[in-house]
Amino acid sequence: MSKAFEKCVRRGGEINTVIGKNQHFEIPDGHYRRICTLNDKTHKGPLKQNKNAKN
Repeated sequence: MSKAFEKCVRRGGEINTVIGKNQHFEIPDGHYRRICTLNDKTHKGPLKQNKNAKN
């Protein structure tokens, strides 16, 4: 996990989950990533694979 993401979470940033193909957050189809937003800046969490993905 990135240190910036962890720091954002500790400081009370808003956590959202982005699921599926997304070029902006570098997410391929069948994966997801948690995004932390704090002070209008976003920090990417680790890329994870969906458990029920059909790959």
